[in-house]
Amino acid sequence: MIDDAKGMVPRLEPIHDTIVAEPASVIFSRFPPAATDGAILVEHEGPALEPNSPTNRPISFDGPYADTAINVMAPYVDRHFYFQTYPDAAKSGLDPVVHFSRIGWRERRRPNAWFDTEYYLTAYPDITAAEVNPLWHYLVSGQHEGRQARNTSNVRQAVVDRAEVPGARPAYQVAPPDARQLGVDDIVREIMTAAATSDGFALSVSHDCYIHNFGGTQIFIADEQSKFNGDRITYCHVSPASARLTLAPPGTAVELQIVLDGEFIGVAAGGVMLQALRCLPVSFVPARLLIVHCLFGHNIEELAACAEALRPTDNFFWIHDFSSICEGFNLLRNDATYCGAPPPTSLGCRVCVYGVGRAAHQARVRMFFSQINFHVVAPSQSALDVWLAGAGLPHLDTQVHPHCQLVEAQPGVGETPQATTTAPARVAFIGHGSFHKGYASFRALVAEFGGSDSYKFYHFGSASALTPMFGVELVPVTVTRDNPRAMVAALAWHNVDIVLILAPWPETFSYVTFEALASGADVVALAAGGNVPAAVIALQRGMVLRDDRAVIAAFRDGQLAAYVSQQRAVGKRHAALEFSGTTATIGHANPVRTAHPALRALVGGHRIEPVMIDDRTYRFDLPPGCASVRLVSRSAVPNWVLGSSHDNRRLGVAITLLKLDGEAVALDDPRFAGGWFQAEPDHRWTNGNATLVTGRARRVDIVLAPLLSYWATGWGNGAAAPVPPVAAKAMRKRQAPLLDNA
Repeated sequence: MIDDAKGMVPRLEPIHDTIVAEPASVIFSRFPPAATDGAILVEHEGPALEPNSPTNRPISFDGPYADTAINVMAPYVDRHFYFQTYPDAAKSGLDPVVHFSRIGWRERRRPNAWFDTEYYLTAYPDITAAEVNPLWHYLVSGQHEGRQARNTSNVRQAVVDRAEVPGARPAYQVAPPDARQLGVDDIVREIMTAAATSDGFALSVSHDCYIHNFGGTQIFIADEQSKFNGDRITYCHVSPASARLTLAPPGTAVELQIVLDGEFIGVAAGGVMLQALRCLPVSFVPARLLIVHCLFGHNIEELAACAEALRPTDNFFWIHDFSSICEGFNLLRNDATYCGAPPPTSLGCRVCVYGVGRAAHQARVRMFFSQINFHVVAPSQSALDVWLAGAGLPHLDTQVHPHCQLVEAQPGVGETPQATTTAPARVAFIGHGSFHKGYASFRALVAEFGGSDSYKFYHFGSASALTPMFGVELVPVTVTRDNPRAMVAALAWHNVDIVLILAPWPETFSYVTFEALASGADVVALAAGGNVPAAVIALQRGMVLRDDRAVIAAFRDGQLAAYVSQQRAVGKRHAALEFSGTTATIGHANPVRTAHPALRALVGGHRIEPVMIDDRTYRFDLPPGCASVRLVSRSAVPNWVLGSSHDNRRLGVAITLLKLDGEAVALDDPRFAGGWFQAEPDHRWTNGNATLVTGRARRVDIVLAPLLSYWATGWGNGAAAPVPPVAAKAMRKRQAPLLDNA
């Protein structure tokens, strides 16, 4: 067992295609399974959900409408479903039955949850040719002819049918159309300017631009950038301007999007970044890091050349997915079934769309790894186990470093019992409606239990990810760099009981799992879900079920409803979500949270270390001819450090008193030039790189308030303690000539 207080979780072996013995349906449950008689506890309201439901009601030609055909259909047009699914129809002012009868069916809209107009007209072209209302035809004739109201074939088979060879998928432009075109000199100038006050430089590589898109990996990269910048490491991120879920074909000139310290600076034509790296001065900073998050879309031969030009002091490769094993990044054979990463020559690869090019893909990745000595980092033990078993790539070493952790998530902490309530169990799905995220399983549950007395369903996600569905409340949530915990807040606000994370493959980490747990919800996971069931078991926060059938059974026989009753009785366990696991927090030594700001002064590009008068007072002796100094320190964004903070400023040090040659300077004095935030009643913040106009003063005394903690990454030179007075005198003698000549 690994220490869960540090956000680590135990290993849970992935389940492969072949099951020798029938395992138990419930692998793990926070609460003992409730005793039930097996009866279905859910009573449906509204229309039945099965295709043969009209046989439960007589067909009547009588009714309130003048058209007898409309009277036949009226009982089967679900008004609530229709208006929720098609808001424009609700705004039309027409009765939903009339709207569907006259307009909706021609636009292939569905009248209810069980009849699929698009499917019926496609499956039966004679009905399309006859131009008759498909619902009317099904009710009076089609059902008796054995025609189906919807596609009842296996959802998994439908996914397989849509799978295509990766190389057949076209690349598409994702860079802003008006992006600045960067040349070699532009990139060199931008990097050298940013690195002027840095102790290191990190070149980060991934498949998309993390400041334009925001999801799990993008949250991680934003956190990584923030922490590196906080310890004075310049962070440059590159991603392809044309997105593709494959490597770029050999020899392709890949245009790159470039982000420097969180700011998008433009795009560079293929080869320009490589030339720029070759133009940087030798060892322009002490520490140089190459960090690879994803290779998709890149010309990896050119990336290898970039690594050679950068001359990194360390190289890191992150296992966010399994694209270094196969172009099928989640190892789902034909996008449907977890394959376990068999050899490329296996029968499994021969029948998979990803098997066609897998050997060539692996050969290019192997060459990349053979040219760069990588430290391989996984966010979970289950992800590392899969990678070690299936990749077979050369590497220096491996380690597990989780992206985030729950603070004070131990049993009994943060629990808030609720009054016993008969309210439906609040069940949520989060994110894009993708098969590999378990959305098909969620839809199946909604189709059977939506609108019931026992369960209320929600879908949380960005507005573009939400699709209207009968029986589901849609909740738009936008997670951003300024509000990285927006999902946690939204789940807590709606008091969600259960989040379904039914991934059919071994998720490498799953931010959603920790967002759900931080909000107070528990998680229902499949045994094959990698780090999701591992986290549920380690933190004792949910249920792990064998497969989709076990999930349906848990809802149908009332086990899930009983679980929620017990959960509410003992209380929701809320926790703070702390972003703590990036390359910046690996370090050469044990990285720590520190109150030491590593404050220094820069004059003419030269560093002046402080003399400590006491534990809060820093003294800088300035050289002759100095008219201004830059006060450079560690920095942090409180919202990324403290779960309870909404402060998105990058803060350096809080100065409570500043003296020039012994004379106090008011905190709102105009000599506080660039890099200062507005003065507060008893202190004033720098942004970590602030300019102070000193005039003819030769000494600066600064008193700090200990209001912030920082991450000390272990790569910068700022971890050293302040210089003692005796050593400082000798240092000043050595520095003075350099400063005079600056």
